[in-house]
Amino acid sequence: MSQAPALPSQEEAFKNISQGVDERVFFAKLAQAGGIVPQNPAEAQSLYQLGFDLYNRMQPVKQAQADQDRFAYLVGALAESDPRAPQLAYNQRVQTAMKMAETALTDPLLYNSALTLKSAEVLEVLQAQAS
Repeated sequence: MSQAPALPSQEEAFKNISQGVDERVFFAKLAQAGGIVPQNPAEAQSLYQLGFDLYNRMQPVKQAQADQDRFAYLVGALAESDPRAPQLAYNQRVQTAMKMAETALTDPLLYNSALTLKSAEVLEVLQAQAS
């Protein structure tokens, strides 16, 4: 019988979850949008760094485009005034969370990290109740 991997420390668990989920979402979007799938860890790191750099460089461009478009504010305001907008946004967040949770459950590193953090949270609650 194979032995389960040891649970990570709380610090490692938080790092695993925050980085792991972010990277999985990024690579899932790359694969879905353009069929781009890294073939090795070096390619994955390069793609991740490229995405981060492009995102940071595009923010001023997006702002400049918004500044030049007199009607961008009206389009945004109209979208926000749609009575279905909050429900649609909520539904999208729920679907994204469900996909992320499904991925996390199949990854032992993320699963054990979540277990570590939740265990620590339960211990804190029990200690607070005992005092």
